[in-house]
Amino acid sequence: MSRLRVVNLGLPKSATTTVGQALAASGLKVADHKIQAGLTQHKDLAGRFVGRVMYDSYFKTGDPLAQLGEFDGFAEISALHRAETWYPQTDASLIEAIARNHPGVKFVASWRDPRALSNSMLKWNNLVPRLTRLGVP
Repeated sequence: MSRLRVVNLGLPKSATTTVGQALAASGLKVADHKIQAGLTQHKDLAGRFVGRVMYDSYFKTGDPLAQLGEFDGFAEISALHRAETWYPQTDASLIEAIARNHPGVKFVASWRDPRALSNSMLKWNNLVPRLTRLGVP
């Protein structure tokens, strides 16, 4: 039986934390948004954003998960940080590379009612100004 890998393609504020909790409760080791120091055996990954690591790996090796081998699940893979944004879940080339390099990977997409999603964004830690400043559509 092949290893179970699960990648959430849901956008921020669409229950990505809930997906991460469910994956972890099922016994998977989960990377969620930013890789916490205590969660990785690789010091060079600690504190890095999952989306950034995926892109770095993709451009270096062709496999977005090449540096993330210790993780089985990926709950929140996008990030807005200073002047950089990463939205791997909207990048068909990156998604295809994951599928090609990891046969059997499961993609899920957390979803939330658009009105509830928008209201949550409005309440969350200056997200709207950051989205506007960084030109995220």
